[in-house]
Amino acid sequence: MAPLGRKKFRAQEAVWALEDACLKRLGVLSRGDAGVTVRSDDGLVFASRLYRRLLKSYGLQQEFIHPHTLEQNGVVEAYHETFKRECVWQHRFASLDEVVRTVGPWIGNYNNRRPHSSLSSSRQQSGGNAIRPE
Repeated sequence: MAPLGRKKFRAQEAVWALEDACLKRLGVLSRGDAGVTVRSDDGLVFASRLYRRLLKSYGLQQEFIHPHTLEQNGVVEAYHETFKRECVWQHRFASLDEVVRTVGPWIGNYNNRRPHSSLSSSRQQSGGNAIRPE
């Protein structure tokens, strides 16, 4: 069972991630009608009052994918599978520091040096849809 208050913390983490994404993608935290739809699964974090309040305050629309439809979230599912296969399952992490030292460089390689089949085996350039370590 999660510690008391953990659900609120996860919602707060989602709010921080959304604000960060808005800044990186839009350059601002707009107020009003941003004309942007945020798509997510139907996890409790994304249905939380805190998260929905932030979406509304920034004029963002919310859309939930249908459960078990890879057509709607295939890109992120493919990334997660690649991340697990090429990074996570290749190591036995003994500490959080070891995770950070391993995952950060892997993400850098994934974004900047690794060929991507969806880009005709070319390398992704920094920016755009690049995955960013925190």
